[in-house]
Amino acid sequence: MKEPTPHRSYRIRRYPQREFKELPVDWRLIEALDMHYAAGNHAGAIRILREFIDQQRHVPVELYFALARLYCRIGCDEQAQAAALSAIAREPGYQEVLSLLGHSLTRTKDFEAAGYYLRLAAALNPQDYTPWARLSNLYTATGNLDATLMAQREAIRRKPHCPMLRRRLSELILFGLDDPP
Repeated sequence: MKEPTPHRSYRIRRYPQREFKELPVDWRLIEALDMHYAAGNHAGAIRILREFIDQQRHVPVELYFALARLYCRIGCDEQAQAAALSAIAREPGYQEVLSLLGHSLTRTKDFEAAGYYLRLAAALNPQDYTPWARLSNLYTATGNLDATLMAQREAIRRKPHCPMLRRRLSELILFGLDDPP
């Protein structure tokens, strides 16, 4: 992974994501993707998206995000990162893509770039808990318990009634960075 391009977060506006049905694409593409999603056929959805992206001149940025999510879901992090970077090149303020890219970079142990993109995602939408939860995972992977606890508390502050976030904080307090028994 090459070094992240320095962005000035105060100059990037948050991109408002559109629903698939709002995208200016053929309805048959949306129907086919919905069918593959419902069946859990991620490889089929990836194939359809790849074919569409390769054939079109103007591709909505949301489709690159969908492709990155699918690649991430099946564990193809390099392809997920490439799709996410394509989306960011078109729309640098797409907070959800920045967060997903940071998550994928954490999984491939590119911790410096992961932290950069996750902090940028958190700055673009301060109310979203997802970048903070992913920062907690990043800090866990780097062995920084204090930062892990801080990020997990920030995630809970943004989504206080989420049992998954609270359970993770409890495990961190009880067991530290060791796996619970």
